[in-house]
Amino acid sequence: MDDWTTERPEPREFAAIPLIRVPPAGLIVGTITSLEVLSRNTHFAQHRTQPCPGDDCPHCLAGYSKRPHSYLSFVNRANNRQYVLELTGLAADAVFEAAKRYGHLRGLDFQAQRKQKRPNGRVEVALCPCPAGEERLPPPVDIRKFMAMLWNSPDVAAVAADPQRGRPPAAPARHDLRVHFPADVDPIGQRGNGRQE
Repeated sequence: MDDWTTERPEPREFAAIPLIRVPPAGLIVGTITSLEVLSRNTHFAQHRTQPCPGDDCPHCLAGYSKRPHSYLSFVNRANNRQYVLELTGLAADAVFEAAKRYGHLRGLDFQAQRKQKRPNGRVEVALCPCPAGEERLPPPVDIRKFMAMLWNSPDVAAVAADPQRGRPPAAPARHDLRVHFPADVDPIGQRGNGRQE
């Protein structure tokens, strides 16, 4: 069977969209393109994060602990490029709060960083409404399908069709962020903005 062609092959879906995590040093500043944040219980096994399928999970049976991870797409302000961001369950608390408060995530500005500047340091996230609006944003990434392809899930359609599959319980909020936003903005994820009233 000959797979050579003189035509340019169709680009793989999601080929230009990287999955990133908050780096140990530095700051991610961007605008969320996702309509919602999606979460899934995962295991760190065989040197990578893998989804927990639930019942009869081989990683659960082998003694690996479950950890919730949350995913959303955003446009990075530094390079105007779209990414999928992975957050720990604790870091995603501010995102879930913002979704409840505003009724959506798309178009919200956020910043995320590791204040301790360690690879496994706590991720802190703060969000606020974007003054420019969402009409300038690219379409959201289909996170379920993106992660199913990344994890090489055997049933991409089942993962994309079942919104409740693997959704972890909400973790209690424990952040204390000191990120400063404009005076007329009350950002989600902060307990006080450091200003004297």
